[in-house]
Amino acid sequence: MVQKSIHKSEIVAYSSEKMYALVSDIPSYQHFLPYCSSSSVLSTKGNIVHGQMLFSYFGLSYTLETKNIMEPHSRIGLSLLKGDIQTLEGQWLFTDIKPSGCKVSLDLNIEMHDAIFYRLYNRIIDKLADSMVDRFLDRALQVYGLEED
Repeated sequence: MVQKSIHKSEIVAYSSEKMYALVSDIPSYQHFLPYCSSSSVLSTKGNIVHGQMLFSYFGLSYTLETKNIMEPHSRIGLSLLKGDIQTLEGQWLFTDIKPSGCKVSLDLNIEMHDAIFYRLYNRIIDKLADSMVDRFLDRALQVYGLEED
């Protein structure tokens, strides 16, 4: 079994409300996440959102379906429903910092049974997981500009 853990955090000039809005906007992922060719919400029931993302890399396609437990402006818990990896568990945390801004944290744990499969998808997983917070910070700059309103 191959395991990978990602722990990343950044302090940003945007509110937790704004950063939460970006991360919870699953349909927009395809516009800024590396290798993500489509992204959508499959269903929503209360605070539970089922999302799907399709990643493509050098002719390989990889689909993930996740269950996301939404706690507005503070946390998004996520777990794998369907995909080619064994386990994907994690969370996004958004913590306001006074007078303005917030701390954005991402924790992910990924497990795969097959080391050969891991080598095939290693580039996609590493590129996405290791840069995920950075891609959302870039997106915040694109959507909100340099300063918070």
